[in-house]
Amino acid sequence: MSGKEWFGNSYRRNLVDMHIEDWDQRFLSQLNPENYVAMLKLANVKSAMIYANSHVGYCYWPTKTGHMHRGLGGKDFLGSIIQLCHKEGIDVIVYYSLIYNNWAYEQNPDWRIIDINGKPSRDSSGHGGRYGVCCPNSEYRIFVANQIEELCRNYNFEGIFFDMTFWPTVCYCQNCKKRFMQEEGEDLPTTIDWNDPHWLKFQKKREKWLSEFTEMATGVVKKIRPEVTVEHQSSTLNGPWKYGVTSWLTKHCDFVDGDFYGEFLHQSFICKLFYNLTPKMPFVYSTSICYPGLRDHTTTKPKELLRSQAFLAIAHNGAFLIIDAIDPLGTMEKRRYQMVGHIYSEVSKYEEHLGGELCQDVAVYFSFDSKFNHNENGKSPSPEVINKYSWVLPHLDAVLGCTGTLQTYHVPFGMVTIKN
Repeated sequence: MSGKEWFGNSYRRNLVDMHIEDWDQRFLSQLNPENYVAMLKLANVKSAMIYANSHVGYCYWPTKTGHMHRGLGGKDFLGSIIQLCHKEGIDVIVYYSLIYNNWAYEQNPDWRIIDINGKPSRDSSGHGGRYGVCCPNSEYRIFVANQIEELCRNYNFEGIFFDMTFWPTVCYCQNCKKRFMQEEGEDLPTTIDWNDPHWLKFQKKREKWLSEFTEMATGVVKKIRPEVTVEHQSSTLNGPWKYGVTSWLTKHCDFVDGDFYGEFLHQSFICKLFYNLTPKMPFVYSTSICYPGLRDHTTTKPKELLRSQAFLAIAHNGAFLIIDAIDPLGTMEKRRYQMVGHIYSEVSKYEEHLGGELCQDVAVYFSFDSKFNHNENGKSPSPEVINKYSWVLPHLDAVLGCTGTLQTYHVPFGMVTIKN
């Protein structure tokens, strides 16, 4: 089970989404580790990503550094799942939510990301109020390091996946203001202007600060468990500037992994982008079993659609990860895992033939410095403005248009970037 190259032949993966509060004592009260792993076996899963915590911030293990989900009744869900998975020959990737953490947000107001309007996320209309987000420039980073260390010292797993490694919005908390003044001798700019050196300097600092936080999280793992692989949420690599994520992210990952909910053209683009960015293969393309996305958690994609997405991923020598959403009580739907089992059984027949290099006759350039919109210039970096323009990205639209044309005329292509 253990080993530096566990991921080399792991093309069939699974994650069960579990962002569940505990204000109702029934929540997760029916979560059963034996049944959980039985569903993984039914689905022919090779590697399972298992929640250690969620965006809610509650831990699924008996933690000494945070707060355990009370619906578990003190039972070590994470430890039981790891043991049962290993017994069945299933690799384990531990899931840990960074930045998004309701419990830490509520316990420590000084850790909160504050928008330009002076509001934290749960008071801001731009975030909808569901999740509390914490600033990586605050002492939240110490809390995160302690939690990661606790996991690495107490459990045996093959990999760890850090989710939400990005800025949800532009932060104007006292920690960010103080750090920018110390490093640059200036106040934070309050107007978006892609022609203004002051604004550009701030954006580069946001990227640098997030990179350092990411390096810290990866470093804690590697110091204690150097054989464990590290992944950070990589779906933001093609996302807008607000996230502060560019190719620096790949330096802190063993391989890239992101969840997406677009159509086939977008998946083809992402797979080619990941193929040329990932430090090691296979990269991971993740998507939900729910249609069209996880918010519609009671719906299920047609088998033919999910099968097509799985084979499109492995055609690029990528792994495929299916995300299910658990019922708040902690139960799982057997029919879904039977369907996934049929798909993954078919995928497994081709795994011995995977590998090699993609044929890339044409290179399409994707710029990490062009993930913005000039129509933002002169406007406030408020959540309302940022969310309005977030995905109106001319450069990304042009890239997708180009890749669509190449696909139509059956021209093999790949993605080229400049790594920073």
